[in-house]
Amino acid sequence: MNTSTSHLSWPADEDLLAGLHAWMQDRRWFPLKGDAAPTLDELSIHADVALGDTIRDLLISAKRPDALDEAPVLIHVPLALAPASDLDSFAVAGEILGSHGFVMESTPEVAFIGGRGRGLPTPRDRSLTMRASLRSKDAPIADES
Repeated sequence: MNTSTSHLSWPADEDLLAGLHAWMQDRRWFPLKGDAAPTLDELSIHADVALGDTIRDLLISAKRPDALDEAPVLIHVPLALAPASDLDSFAVAGEILGSHGFVMESTPEVAFIGGRGRGLPTPRDRSLTMRASLRSKDAPIADES
């Protein structure tokens, strides 16, 4: 596995959205299926938090097709960059092929690892990490069971 990511870079947002558009619609967590699926023009990046050079936490806004005044659907998509040659190392046993990430034709050397694969922590993992960090500083923490 090639662990060096210093040569990797994020594509332009419109290119990233094109890659996400194709990948997200096949994921079971994607909320807009069939006739409700948005076109590429109906997607935008609503929020983008860089958690490092190779990790971005995205909130994708998806307009519902033919919805005149309905609020868009917001979809949380954490992504990490990895060398394309490492993509399959992020797969989890029993997972549907391609669930762990994708490679775009425009950037064939870069893999985009998404969702809850072993490459990214789940929201609960991040919460526990933050709580552990705060506890180590003797800060009082409310239990969030």
